[in-house]
Amino acid sequence: MNLERLKKDVGRWMELVPPACHLDHLGNSLPEKNEDWRVEEVTDDVVRLSTQSGHQVKLGTDHIQSFATNPQRNSETEDKFGFLKLHVQVFVQGERVYVKPNVRPGERVAVASVVVEDKIVTPDYPTESGIQQRLEAAGFRLQWSLESQLAGRVDLHGWEIVIEPDTKGKLFRFRCKDPRDDQILIKKRISDGAPLSESAEPLPPNAKFKYRGRIFWVTPRRYTKPEAGSVREALREIYDCLNGKAAPIVANYDGSATLFTREWTAIIQTDGPQSAVTTLDAIRSQIRTVHTELQAILDRRPYFGEDMRSLINDKGETGEMNGALNNYINALQHLPNRPAVDLIKLAIGPSQSDLVKAMEIYTQWIAAFNAKVILLKGGLEFLME
Repeated sequence: MNLERLKKDVGRWMELVPPACHLDHLGNSLPEKNEDWRVEEVTDDVVRLSTQSGHQVKLGTDHIQSFATNPQRNSETEDKFGFLKLHVQVFVQGERVYVKPNVRPGERVAVASVVVEDKIVTPDYPTESGIQQRLEAAGFRLQWSLESQLAGRVDLHGWEIVIEPDTKGKLFRFRCKDPRDDQILIKKRISDGAPLSESAEPLPPNAKFKYRGRIFWVTPRRYTKPEAGSVREALREIYDCLNGKAAPIVANYDGSATLFTREWTAIIQTDGPQSAVTTLDAIRSQIRTVHTELQAILDRRPYFGEDMRSLINDKGETGEMNGALNNYINALQHLPNRPAVDLIKLAIGPSQSDLVKAMEIYTQWIAAFNAKVILLKGGLEFLME
């Protein structure tokens, strides 16, 4: 490399060859960035570079195999540009910048994927293990997320999956099992100087979680030991009703609603619209039966009715299912016997889409209730001791 020439080009923007490799907090490669590094200082021993993001790296002069200008880009702006072909790979991980030698000049250094396994834990594990206290002290807030909502929270709302090493350095994330939708532990950094949000404030003694701004011990208020027993019995009845009668038909692979929506065109064409009406009417009857049984459970315990309703948190999911089934049945009644597939898709397609969406919402509602029951179970047992 012509070191004396490079000394005259302090201030020039350089493309690194190979490009800097950006890593996530686990060490996995991130998408490549189209970035330039500015020459800040050149001595006989060191070349110091920086990026607009604020990262800096000191390269030994022996790290640089060659230097070349880039006149094409020079003509586009007042800045000067060039290339640095390196004997090393620059890595950027968070605020940290470091280098590793490559096999040949300009060749990338391969990054091995980091393996993260699941550790099955109870809802109280973050507190009992000290993980929650340590991360909160570091400026994070923690919560459990339904796995079906995980991608949205991580990709769109700034949450991260909590990943911790064990004593041997093996990495794990934390999973709380649920019959319908598991929960994954996530974290989110609280902005410096920003007030803690309501959900990040410390919970009162024995409280289990906050939901929609309300604090829950086992329900929105404290109960005596006999009352806690009654609440536990009611929750068990509700859980058994939803998971024994509603969830199997909409969430199981071989559930009647799942089977129908998977093979709907073949069922309607082969068995006829009336057969499909009979199947959907049986599903509708089951959904209505579940709703009636839930109401009966609440009616038997009017003292706890409002508390149970806040936990069930039905925002019309049952009504959506019932309405989607009603519309589907009405549409089927206008079809001829053994209709063509094209006619089925044209006449029934919108009703099919509405039913699938209603089933997804209904299934998520059941999963959300199951998640709350898991969290409440320990509190109920505590109050009954």
